[in-house]
Amino acid sequence: MSDPTGPPAPDPRRLDRAPGERYRGVRPPAAAPEAPEGSAGSTRRAILAGAVTATAGAVLYALLGQVNLDPGLVIVAGFIGWATAIAVVWGAGAAAPIPRQPVVAAVLGGASIGSGLLIAWAISRVEGGVLDPLGYTNARYGPLAYLAIGVAAGLAWLRAR
Repeated sequence: MSDPTGPPAPDPRRLDRAPGERYRGVRPPAAAPEAPEGSAGSTRRAILAGAVTATAGAVLYALLGQVNLDPGLVIVAGFIGWATAIAVVWGAGAAAPIPRQPVVAAVLGGASIGSGLLIAWAISRVEGGVLDPLGYTNARYGPLAYLAIGVAAGLAWLRAR
C-alpha cells in the first residue's frame, strides 16, 4: 500500500497547460534573447542604413528611367520603398524600434524616388535638355512620377510599421 500523506505521483498523461490556451492570445513569458555586444540597433544606424538604401534606389530609378519603362517604374519605386523600410527596420534593431519609424521610412522612400527624378533631370541637362526639373518630370513621366513617389512612400510606411 502507498503512503497517503506523501505527494501524489505525477500523471504522465497530464499536460503542463490546457491545449486551448494557445488560442486565448496569452503567451507564456519568455526571456528576451540577449543580443551580442554592439549589435543593438540605434536611431543613427537606422537612418544611415535607410539613407544608403534610398541613395542606391535613387540611382537605380534614374538609370531605369532612361530605358523608358514608365509603368514599370512604379513597381520599381515600390521595391525601392520596401527595401528602404527593411533597411530602416534592420538598422533600428528588432528589440527597440526608433520613434516614428514608419514616418522615417516613408520620407526616405519618397525622397529616394524624388532624388531619382532629379538625377534623371540632370542626365537630360547633360544631353542638351532645357527644361526645369518640374517641367521635365511632367513632360517625361507625367502623373506616373507622382504615383511612384506615393507608392514608394506608402509601401515603406507599411513595411516599417
